[in-house]
Amino acid sequence: MGAWMCLTQALLQFTAAAGTAEAAVRVRLSQSQTVHALARMKSGKLLAASHAVTVAASGCCM
Repeated sequence: MGAWMCLTQALLQFTAAAGTAEAAVRVRLSQSQTVHALARMKSGKLLAASHAVTVAASGCCM
């Protein structure tokens, strides 16, 4: 591929004691790419979302 890649993942687990499950993350991207998110519900259902992000100035993995 030639370009340097930073691969990062996070695993967040919530219990009933947490009340409403909500999470926010910030990432710094070195190039435009698609960011993906996956969530597994208590019922076992898997939810997925993705969003194309355009990077105006490089800020990571330099």
